[in-house]
Amino acid sequence: MIYFMYMNVMRQKRYHYYPKVYNMNVQRITAMSEVKFNLTPIEKKPSRLFKKGSKYDPILDAFIEGEANLVEASMEDKDANYLRTQLNKRIEARTMEGIKVSVVNNVCYLEKV
Repeated sequence: MIYFMYMNVMRQKRYHYYPKVYNMNVQRITAMSEVKFNLTPIEKKPSRLFKKGSKYDPILDAFIEGEANLVEASMEDKDANYLRTQLNKRIEARTMEGIKVSVVNNVCYLEKV
């Protein structure tokens, strides 16, 4: 990417706008040297030592376990649009289907679809 940016600058003949890009590229090329490393084959990646998840997961879990198809969700000190974004990220990360998060008049709603 740096090389691409540098070539675009060269084509436009605007050297003074990106003087550091060229220097970084040169430093990367000239600073290359032999590096010692070790690769060890393993059967399985170790599990995490800390808890996976998010502080927004309990909201989704309670909604899934509940019987209501439409609920209003709120969180202390969090804007409805921010809450919607975080809940949508958790839904995507957990590959959940059938849940829709929306905001109307600065109120966040969870809906089973």
